[in-house]
Amino acid sequence: MGAEEQVLTQSLRTHVEQLAGEIGERNISRPQALQAAASYIEGQWEQQGYAVERLAYEVSAEPFTVPDPRRCGILTR
Repeated sequence: MGAEEQVLTQSLRTHVEQLAGEIGERNISRPQALQAAASYIEGQWEQQGYAVERLAYEVSAEPFTVPDPRRCGILTR
């Protein structure tokens, strides 16, 4: 494995450990975990130079917001 692949592998491992390990299960029954995951992703995108906008929505009358990749320039569709 080359140096670039090693960096990518470590980066992916770090993200998975943060989202799956530290933050854990995310669903409407755990809104704090949903917010923590959204904040983590938003922070990562900002570090990469994206201007992050959030998408607001409701599930079972509970408001949520998540980073919207379409409005950040990450996805062009």
